[in-house]
Amino acid sequence: MNRFGLSRFSCQGLFSTRGALARKRLQTRLQPVQLHGPIKDIKNNCSCDIAHPPGAQRPGIIINPSTDMAWRPYANLIDGELNNDTPGKVTGWMRFFRRDMTPLRVSFDLVGDFREDIHGRRIRLTNPQPSDENIALDRKGTYMEKFAPVQSGVAGDITAGLPLGTWSEELAQRLIAKNEVIWNEIGIPAAEREERRKVWTELYRRHIESGDRYFAYVDYPYIE
Repeated sequence: MNRFGLSRFSCQGLFSTRGALARKRLQTRLQPVQLHGPIKDIKNNCSCDIAHPPGAQRPGIIINPSTDMAWRPYANLIDGELNNDTPGKVTGWMRFFRRDMTPLRVSFDLVGDFREDIHGRRIRLTNPQPSDENIALDRKGTYMEKFAPVQSGVAGDITAGLPLGTWSEELAQRLIAKNEVIWNEIGIPAAEREERRKVWTELYRRHIESGDRYFAYVDYPYIE
């Protein structure tokens, strides 16, 4: 997502720099949205809580473009909805608070899917006490200045942080197989691959022995 219009999203992040012209295409990454209210599952017109933010220290929304600057509208989020009913497609909207202005409604049309814990669902984001990030930054105006109301690109990791069961040998073998596919795609040399295989195998073994719960990505709400 960025302030200037159409852009391509990659792995992790959400917001942009202020110096570019409107409608400029930027490489952007969508990360966490800090939520003060629950994420809700509203699939099949049913609204029920599926996750509550575990605290303000980790969940959040961040957008990073191809520069080192980032835009973090934690406080500005009012509410929103993201829909993964159609496989390979994430659509929806979010409203953002703007100081001394009407709220900004932003629509999303992204390629991708939610993580396994909420795959194919519709989620609702709520923040009962929105404000303007510029207040905390001691800046004039609104933090959402020039943010484009239409956003498209590739969705990253979107999860409610729900557990998918406990770690097992079968799960570990599936994850190792996935790792091998990724390493092949990016051309990891055999020697380095063997070292990585040892590290991940040991990590998985510890999870199994501890009886840990398995999460699709992270154990807290995360929108990327």
